Amino acid sequence: MRLFRVLMIASLLITAVPRPADARVGAKSLQGLFSADECEVVPELLGSWSVPGVTYSVQKGDHNNYWMIDRDADAKTGNKLVLDICAAHISGQLFYDATFQILSPSGEPTLPPDFVVGSGIFAVDILSGFWTPMHIIGRLEIEKNALHFRNIDDQWLQGALKSRLINVTSAQDNSGEYFLTANSKQLKVFVASLSNIPKAFSKQQNLTRGPEPTPKSTP
Repeated sequence: MRLFRVLMIASLLITAVPRPADARVGAKSLQGLFSADECEVVPELLGSWSVPGVTYSVQKGDHNNYWMIDRDADAKTGNKLVLDICAAHISGQLFYDATFQILSPSGEPTLPPDFVVGSGIFAVDILSGFWTPMHIIGRLEIEKNALHFRNIDDQWLQGALKSRLINVTSAQDNSGEYFLTANSKQLKVFVASLSNIPKAFSKQQNLTRGPEPTPKSTP
């Protein structure tokens, strides 16, 4: 799968990868911001969204979650990249909790073929012998024809935790980088407290509503 395509959808969930200076990486959380029964119905998310060169289809998931699926399958494996998104309001603002996964041609989740723990493009860590996808959380802004993911900025989080500007339950990986370990209740209080700190949220992903796919003609 081409690197730019992986980076586009995984950039919300990157651990560490060379990137332009103005790109911002989402802070990682071991636990989700919302439980499955807290996800809200957000019909404005549905449909086709795109950035130059890549188009995604946002579909309803199993509950009130949404799957943001790369329309183009990998040429070798047939796998597709997916963001599993749960969105809900906290203190009047719409927030999201997203995890990254890969769907096999049968539609079943599957592991990526290669992992580089701590420095790869996939936001995963090994915990007690299992691959555990990290959660990325942030604000979600939806306009008529635009979709904005405002991640909790990892660079800001690292500095805020080191300087004790904020106090939230966290841990450090082998490289010394912080990731959030707070539970859902604590995370809600934390993100609500960031409303007056614009630097806490990045401007990582901006998508525009794209054209719907042309139906395939039958012979």
